[in-house]
Amino acid sequence: PQARTRACLQMDMDMAQNLGTEYPRAKKAHRCGSCGRSIQPGEKYVRSRIVEGGEAWVWKSHDDCQAAAQILYDQGFDSDGMLICVSDMDEDCREIVATANQALADRLWPKVQT
Repeated sequence: PQARTRACLQMDMDMAQNLGTEYPRAKKAHRCGSCGRSIQPGEKYVRSRIVEGGEAWVWKSHDDCQAAAQILYDQGFDSDGMLICVSDMDEDCREIVATANQALADRLWPKVQT
């Protein structure tokens, strides 16, 4: 779990602090901070409590979004200290994720049937 937390919080840790990460099941719908899609009731997700510069917030994301960010982190992807979000992943990032875990990539970016 700690390795997954790192990917969620790839930012300047001198400024931000993760107070803890949990992996609950949603009791109500939430918005994923990584992809922007809904986390549905009953779905397991990642919840991290963050403090930075006197502000506090909760980061919520799908397990799959977290896993994709972790793959990029493990591959040495340079995010300039920013969060690695699925919504920001370009074709090169998606290819790295797909090479590491094709099933994960298929769930995150389903191919359109023509």
